[in-house]
Amino acid sequence: MSKPSGSEFQAFLATAQTLADRAGAVILPHFRTAFEIDHKGGDFFDPVTAADRSAETAIREALANAYPDHGVIGEEFGSTGSNADYCWVIDPIDGTRSFILGLPLWGTLIGLTRGGVPLLGLMDQPFTGERFFSGVSEAFFRHDGETRTMRTRACPSLGDALLTTTTPEYFIGGPDNVLAEAVARLVGAKRGHGADSGRSPGGQVDRSRGGGGENGRDQGEGRGVEGRDPVEQRHQQSG
Repeated sequence: MSKPSGSEFQAFLATAQTLADRAGAVILPHFRTAFEIDHKGGDFFDPVTAADRSAETAIREALANAYPDHGVIGEEFGSTGSNADYCWVIDPIDGTRSFILGLPLWGTLIGLTRGGVPLLGLMDQPFTGERFFSGVSEAFFRHDGETRTMRTRACPSLGDALLTTTTPEYFIGGPDNVLAEAVARLVGAKRGHGADSGRSPGGQVDRSRGGGGENGRDQGEGRGVEGRDPVEQRHQQSG
């Protein structure tokens, strides 16, 4: 399988940028407003809003016009043509819980694979005006009209590395839990808070005190009154 030419890659990247722009234009009018919250189902509350659905619909419509032979795998509406050579992977709002709570820790994820191999990726945070995306061999950050190359700092040894994760428990379930054990050892050596675009800082666990958070207790998943999930509380109130 040959790689796309430079001009083809730039065309795909330009499409991803356009998709992010369209999604942001659909999502932002909903942010920090009163809206209905639905539950996707399952044992744990899994929220979805009209903003999630409308943004994915806008992305799908744009892709159908630009690349009708490409597949799409979406968070809200499943897969269409997922066996196609090129397949777009989209999550209109990664961090719906934060979105519902009015926190800025959410974003739109857009990726493109070819033959199941990642080709490019983009993460857009329309509320903060920040965008992260990949080039052919580099990664870029855009804010306030300025684009610059991203790079990591020098890290001569693993002991100098920084690792962030919402919780090491996300890694449990692999072969013999080897990865989970390795992550737990790293967390034990370098303790602190991590965050993804869908978790509030209150949802991070500080392992520096024997598994507890600040003041020796687990801060939990952004729990609110009486240890209940504040997103679920709002869902129940809106219902």
